Amino acid sequence: LTPPLSSSISTVSGPPAYVHWMVRAVPADQIALDLGAPMSSNLALLGFFSAFEDDPFDYETMRQTIGKISPDRFRDLNLSIYDAGYQEGKKG
Repeated sequence: LTPPLSSSISTVSGPPAYVHWMVRAVPADQIALDLGAPMSSNLALLGFFSAFEDDPFDYETMRQTIGKISPDRFRDLNLSIYDAGYQEGKKG
C-alpha cells in the first residue's frame, strides 16, 4: 500500500545547499569522425573521462576491456579512438 501523496511531501527550510559542479567537454564526435568511425564517439568519451583521477574509469583497465571485447577487425580502430579521447583529457 502506498501512502497518500500529501504524507510523503516534505519541505526544507533554510538556504539552499551549495552544489559544486565540474563540467568537462570533448569533441568526441569529431575525434571518432577524424579517425574514420563516426559512430564510435562513445569510445572517445570513455577515453576522455579515463584521463581524470576523480572519474570512475581507469585508463588501462578500460583499454584492456575494449581490446578484449572488440571484434578483431575493429580492435585497432577502437583502441585508437579510445586513446585519442584519453589524450584530449590529458591536455585539459
